[in-house]
Amino acid sequence: MIRLRLQLTVWLLGACVWARISAEAADDRKSWAFQPPRRSPTPEVRSADWPRTDIDRFILARLEQAGLQPAGDADRRTLIRRIYFDLIGLPPSPHEIEAFSNDQSPEAVASVVDRLLESPHFGERWGRHWLDVARYADSSGGGRSLLFPNAWRFRDYVIDSFNRDKPFNQFVREQIAGDLLPHASDEERTEHLIAAAFLMIGAHNYELQDQEQLRMDVVDAQIEAVGRAFLGMTLGCARCHDHKFDPIPTTDYYALAGIFRSTKSLVPGNVSGFEQHELPVSPERQAALDQHAAAVKAVQERLGLARAELKKLQADTSVAAKAAKGTQAQEHLPGIVVDDTQAKIVGDWTKSKFNPGYVGEGYIHDGASGKGEKSVTFPVELPDDGVYEVRLSYTHGTNRSSSVPVTVRHEDDQDTVQVDQRQPPPIDGRFISLGRWRFKKGTSNAVVISNEATTGHVIVDAVQFIPVELLEKPGEKSGSAEVNPRSHAPRGNASPDAVREQPAFKEVEAQVKQLDAELKKLKDHAPEPPPLAMGVKDEKETGDFRVCIRGDVHHLGAEVPRGFLTAATPDGASRPTIPAGLSGRAELAEWLTSPDNPLTVRVTINRIWHHLFGAGLVRTTDNFGSTGETPSHPELLDWLALHFVELGWSHKKLIREIVLSRTYQLSSESNDVSSATDAPADSNHKSQLKNQKSLHPDNR
Repeated sequence: MIRLRLQLTVWLLGACVWARISAEAADDRKSWAFQPPRRSPTPEVRSADWPRTDIDRFILARLEQAGLQPAGDADRRTLIRRIYFDLIGLPPSPHEIEAFSNDQSPEAVASVVDRLLESPHFGERWGRHWLDVARYADSSGGGRSLLFPNAWRFRDYVIDSFNRDKPFNQFVREQIAGDLLPHASDEERTEHLIAAAFLMIGAHNYELQDQEQLRMDVVDAQIEAVGRAFLGMTLGCARCHDHKFDPIPTTDYYALAGIFRSTKSLVPGNVSGFEQHELPVSPERQAALDQHAAAVKAVQERLGLARAELKKLQADTSVAAKAAKGTQAQEHLPGIVVDDTQAKIVGDWTKSKFNPGYVGEGYIHDGASGKGEKSVTFPVELPDDGVYEVRLSYTHGTNRSSSVPVTVRHEDDQDTVQVDQRQPPPIDGRFISLGRWRFKKGTSNAVVISNEATTGHVIVDAVQFIPVELLEKPGEKSGSAEVNPRSHAPRGNASPDAVREQPAFKEVEAQVKQLDAELKKLKDHAPEPPPLAMGVKDEKETGDFRVCIRGDVHHLGAEVPRGFLTAATPDGASRPTIPAGLSGRAELAEWLTSPDNPLTVRVTINRIWHHLFGAGLVRTTDNFGSTGETPSHPELLDWLALHFVELGWSHKKLIREIVLSRTYQLSSESNDVSSATDAPADSNHKSQLKNQKSLHPDNR
């Protein structure tokens, strides 16, 4: 009884804690992060001769308020190294250090800064910062890492964007909805398509067999990437429940999920792939590609007609299958064919049409789990007693099992044959012979396939029973055959080998071989295909999505209209609507860069400050929520945010202003007065300025 009371007490206390947290989260809509930036007047300072810029006035006012003195200016050697490392990530040469140290002119620093901002290494340095945010990698990571062979295009796009000082709001739009943006040239279209790889780069388990789960995991990664990169918020918690600390309800999460569920990112398969775009090419190259495609299509059409004629000749000579119930003749195949759709299935098998060459309406395969628990039984009613060759159809692949147990139940007993499905089937690329056995008329005949003790995927397509009389060589017993005078081909139950000796068959067969060779030659001498880029595109069917109960994509709740974070849309601000038939990515991109969105611009300038000073005005650069830190200088943060927009969202212009400020050029060595009076709070002269000694080897 005492134990029960203790458990009840703990449970009640926990409920109270969560209730308090939920109330706090609801109140967090009033948090500083969700309020529009406000322009504060430049503060008055006592040491009016110290500041060089408005940035300096904000910093000095805070220091004077805390009773602190700024540190001294950095020496010339330290300053030029600091500027070089921060702007291009490389050290200055000894000659450059000496020249700068000897140049005491007022324009010396600005001259160095302007030169480095135009260096191609600037884009490499600052592009690298963004690639970290974008989770850039050349592979998917995880257990069976999938290579991203064209990810480098996104890397180069980022570097080029920073070197060209592309306005950051345009940079955001291109990465969210580049494939949907208007373009004035093929070069601009190429750039836009490459930019959308932002949504596809990242760690994904492309081997996951649950396609809906994989699709939802990719959507979750996209939402989380957008949240951290542009909003400074962790959104993933709201996948399963309302965010416990921030004002992000589950409905907001699935409002965003509807946008990305309406976006095609994956190519489904046993091992799924990722969406790719063909990039524009020159008119001359496109003309060559079109001409080659037309030639290939013409040969393929002729080849299709020839193969159809060949099949017709074979069909005219095959025995009509005396199919009883539960069996059928498939595609004019000789004998009796039983498809997987007619089999008795035990366990969870997945239907697929991914690999061509199957019989009937597709095939089925097992998953990685449940080995030994799944089987497929093919029953067959044979029309006559006799000896039949039993064949199995499957599609081969490197991830198949090399020892699939196939048991044949026949008149004399039953036999189990091990089939290596990693090897291509030897008969017409579709079937493998399991052997020949005696069978009686009736329903006890069957072929059973299981996944017992298999190490790869087991593929089940169809089984075929062929009377051995149809397989005899010419000259041996082949049964009576009536000659078709039109084609000079025997019909009835003549053997396949006898059919192949007929003039009509040989003529068409030679035509097929000639066209095959012609098609191979065309493909061998094909012009170089258009370059590819990772990316996304709108699904053919777009629409709102439903809440996944506790994050389970197979347990759906109420439908949520597509939209954006309610907490980051101030009262009275316009809320963009998403037209029917569109994913909503273009509207999301506009909302992220809208003046009504208080987060994107703050998060961006805070990262710039972080990379120049070693710590942001908000130290938690990716978390502006209630579990992150509050700004050390909120007025300066808002001033910089509004000023950044006035500068046209220009990284180079804002970086130039910060680097030319006296605040940036201070020494990282503290003076005696400030050391003695330094407050534990974030005083900018020490806590906000980075320690150059720890960053640059020559300063250690």
